[in-house]
Amino acid sequence: MTAKGIYGLHPFAIAEAVDIQTALRSSTAWGSRQMFPENKICSLEVGKKADIANWDRDLYAVPTDQEDQKCRMTLFDGEVVYSCL
Repeated sequence: MTAKGIYGLHPFAIAEAVDIQTALRSSTAWGSRQMFPENKICSLEVGKKADIANWDRDLYAVPTDQEDQKCRMTLFDGEVVYSCL
């Protein structure tokens, strides 16, 4: 069953669904690797640029259909570019 339950018990293409970890990696680390900058970004490591978004909840622990999620802070190249803290 889907998170909202609106597609019934057997929604189309459910076999192609991915878990939350795969979905988040696809839109973060794996997505940035398409530009081939693995030695500068793509992961949190010493010497790499810090591009980070800090959310108001644990994205692994909430339903995937949360529309009220809020970004609390964003760092780009190690500098805070947005903060509501």
